[in-house]
Amino acid sequence: MYSIKVIAEESGIKPATLRKWEERYGFPMPVRNPNGARSYTDQDLNNLKSIKAMIDQGLRPSKIFSEKLVDTTTKKNTGLFAEEVEKIYSLAKEGLFEESLELLKSFSNSLSTLKFVETICAPLAVKVGEGWASGDIPVYTEHAISEQIHAVLTIDQSCFYDTDAPLAILCTLSNEYHTLGLKMANAILNDAGCRTIYLGAGLPVSEITAAAVSFQPEYVGISITTNTSPRIICEQVALLRSKLAPEISILLGGAGCSYLRELPDGSEVISELTKIYELI
Repeated sequence: MYSIKVIAEESGIKPATLRKWEERYGFPMPVRNPNGARSYTDQDLNNLKSIKAMIDQGLRPSKIFSEKLVDTTTKKNTGLFAEEVEKIYSLAKEGLFEESLELLKSFSNSLSTLKFVETICAPLAVKVGEGWASGDIPVYTEHAISEQIHAVLTIDQSCFYDTDAPLAILCTLSNEYHTLGLKMANAILNDAGCRTIYLGAGLPVSEITAAAVSFQPEYVGISITTNTSPRIICEQVALLRSKLAPEISILLGGAGCSYLRELPDGSEVISELTKIYELI
């Protein structure tokens, strides 16, 4: 195992860059000792040397990671914290909401924003939805866990002081009142350095358009679940696209996106959270 100082010297990649890649791309994902110090494996070092060689040849890190030009997936596994997710769910199911919130907070404090969202929040949100649908938990428990996830996805205010940073307004469309995915996207956008205006759930196209005229964002982010007809969503997105200024991009995310077809130009589906970092 190697310290971050040694891994930086051997790979030629600065420690600050290694930490940023860990946050943005989930690699390298070192083992932490009880004091929080990072330790890297031989495989990590070999991968980093390959990545450095590609960068020296002119490739951007975002391209290397997004196109998986180097296999760095051995540690990046959303099931990595499956037991922890199950523990949070079980505590809430038993009505121990204080304990489930404290456990959520502990992971929020110890993990990067990206890893916390990918390995804890997203799997927990799926499990909660499945638990409610199957009758394993009552509605009030589903609401309680959802609100706890909302509470721990705090906003990094530092990006708001950078007036040159891009701006996104975030919302869901009419008749869509599930906002967990939207809240996760908000946290990742802030972590990537994008200012956000969080408008919440159930906005008609006319209100989204009015907000865009008022705030002049670079992006309009919309979270989509499977609760609304794909045909209706496509119609609303097409209408929104026709009303927005052409320089404003529409970013779509969520499980419902997999059913969408023929989206208008200037609309993009964000299938993986790491794409937000590349975009911003």
